[in-house]
Formats: sequence, C-alpha cells, structure tokens
Amino acid sequence: MVLQKTRQEHGTDFVDEHNKENLDRIDAIVTQANKLPEDTGHVAQACLYLATLPTDTNTVTIGSDVYEFEGAGANINVLKGANAAESRANLVTAINNQGTEKVFADQPTTPATSVRIQPADRTGGTPQIGAGPSIAVSETLADAADVWNVANLNESGAPAYKKVARGTIVCTAESIASLFTLELPFTPVVLAWAAFDTNGAPKATDCQIGINGDYLEFDFDAGSTDLAATDYVVWEAYGN
Repeated sequence: MVLQKTRQEHGTDFVDEHNKENLDRIDAIVTQANKLPEDTGHVAQACLYLATLPTDTNTVTIGSDVYEFEGAGANINVLKGANAAESRANLVTAINNQGTEKVFADQPTTPATSVRIQPADRTGGTPQIGAGPSIAVSETLADAADVWNVANLNESGAPAYKKVARGTIVCTAESIASLFTLELPFTPVVLAWAAFDTNGAPKATDCQIGINGDYLEFDFDAGSTDLAATDYVVWEAYGN
C-alpha cells in the first residue's frame, strides 16, 4: 500500500484503524477532513412560470393554499390584472399576505416571467437556508407552458455543512473481492463519488458505495458491472 498525504490547513489526514487488516488490499488512500467556513448552504425554491395572462378561475396551489384568479369562492382571490406582469405581481402579494403556508414569494431575475417561493420563518417572512419542507405545488393555468419547475418545495435546498472528507481509492483484486470501509471523524450525510479507469476515463459501474453511520462502505463487486484492478474511485463526503 502507498499512502499519499495531501496539503492541509484544517483537520487531520487519517486511515481507518478498523481496516488495518485490509490496508494491503488497496494501492492508495488519500483522505482529508477539513472545516468548511465558506459553505453557506442554500435556500430551497420552486418557480412558477407565468408568461401568459391567466383566464378567470385558473388556480395556483401551494400546500393547503389555493389561489384563484378572479375567484368568487372559498379560495384566495387574486386579481389577474391587464397582463401577465400584473398577474405575477398580484400573486406574489397574495402569497405573502393572505396565505397560510410559511413561504416567501418574489419575482426572481431568472427564470424570467416567473413567481418564486422559498421556505420562510413565517408567511411572507425571511427565507430559511436548509432542506425544503414538504409543500406540494400545482396549477391549473390555461397556457400549457405556465407550470411549476418542481412538484414539491422539498426537492431543493441544503444546510451548511461544516466538514468534508475526500479521498481516492485505487482498486486491486483483493479490494474488489471484499468489502472495504473507512470510518470518518464525523457523521457524513452526503456522499458523492465517481469511478475512473487507469487512464482517467469515467468508468460505468453499478458497484455499491454508501454511508453506514460514521463509515463509508465500498463494495466494488456488488453489482453486475464491477470495477477492475487499477480502476479508482474518487469520493467526497459532507457532514457536521
């Protein structure tokens, strides 16, 4: 085994003590745990394209709130105005002032001609960083192009992660034949990885690489398209 260290400013290079008996089964492990002071996370969002003037009784639904253009019933009434721009402005005002869901609405720079909602601390309040809450959205707008770009507000958003570990594992016949694990000095919640052949070209594989508690598990022969000796995996894990 060859251990290659990386230049580091924070954290500690490490090799999992649990796997000492497996260290001869890989050619290289490069791991580093760093603080991530620049990671701010991001706010979830859902955008409704609204480029065409709605027709009367068209609806926009956000969670339990149903907004109806020129409505006369129990739904939240929204004046459609003289054009789509006025419809968007009126819908934003209704969401921020008459809705019950904890979202903030505005008109973003992009996508153009859209209304955006973000999870907030209260109706019309301050947008909140983190994974989006489960708030389903839908619409019955007349123009087929006027649709939401997601089905639920929980499809985006992420908290700020404080730590990252990253590494490279070069496969051998031995490491392919048995499960290899690495214990991290924090509990990862997100893992990204990619496989490459010895020449650095991306390698298609359905091997199993995942998170189990504080451990990363590498099962290189768990699928129908396994990795081969001298292929390598580059991985990166995030947590707090």
